[in-house]
Amino acid sequence: RIDPHIIGILFLGLNFVALISCTEKLKSDETRIEEVITDFYEWYSLEIKARNTSSFQPIFVADSNGLSTLDFAQMDANLAAVGFHKNYIPNLKRDFEPCLANLNSIPFDSLKLFEDLDDINCAFSNVYQWTGDMEPHDGVEVGEVTKNGDSIAVAECRIFNVGENMRLYWEHKYLVIKLKEADEDWKISNIEIVFP
Repeated sequence: RIDPHIIGILFLGLNFVALISCTEKLKSDETRIEEVITDFYEWYSLEIKARNTSSFQPIFVADSNGLSTLDFAQMDANLAAVGFHKNYIPNLKRDFEPCLANLNSIPFDSLKLFEDLDDINCAFSNVYQWTGDMEPHDGVEVGEVTKNGDSIAVAECRIFNVGENMRLYWEHKYLVIKLKEADEDWKISNIEIVFP
């Protein structure tokens, strides 16, 4: 007969090993989540500073009839490559529907005559989509990461610029970034700009 104390010790030992394993997985997930977010915002910052806006927003082009439209090809490919969830990109494109509706009656050659693209709901280059600001940023710092189950996470992040060898945090807003686990990696599924 097996001593009940030994069974208890074995049970506690197995629970301890399981707890350590879960803790390591959580720590590993949090590290990867932070990497996905900071890598994206570093890329975004570099593209903004290089004035390469076509890498993260659509560009104006002529369709086969010579009318204005938007081309999303480069934006789609880049956002998928820098860590966005496959469901986020079609949702993002819906934000451009009012612009597309107005463009389909404007000859492409006439588009440059518009002084204010806001008049046709196409002023998407006036504000940076994922910081909600007109000024460029240097990066983000990931704060608290909360997991909801095994495949959803939420991270609170602060935007910053670097000056005089120190980070200057944007106090007027912060980010709430939702991620989903897909293809054994974490992907950004939503970015919300919060004004405290």
